[in-house]
Amino acid sequence: MNKNKGTIYYAAYDITENKIREKVIIVLEKYGMDRIQKSLFCGSLNSQRLKDLTEELKRIINNKNSLYLIPTTKKLADAVIMLGRGFDKEYTYDRKAGDVI
Repeated sequence: MNKNKGTIYYAAYDITENKIREKVIIVLEKYGMDRIQKSLFCGSLNSQRLKDLTEELKRIINNKNSLYLIPTTKKLADAVIMLGRGFDKEYTYDRKAGDVI
């Protein structure tokens, strides 16, 4: 059961500049997103948190970089096929945005 009652989002980025990438990582973690790959985060966001996150990221990202916030459903997220070392899907999908890790 999703405690946050938000939508699950994957955040994927291609950022070559270290300083910008570090800022993006800090902001994504601040909003409760979990890093599941080097340039891929996942977490639940309600509409207000998504709006706030998007506004913060707009101030960091420039035209040389890209970041995608990809919405999905719990059902589709649960159907993700992981090979090799995975991540704790239930923890990532179900914890409230902003929970202390």
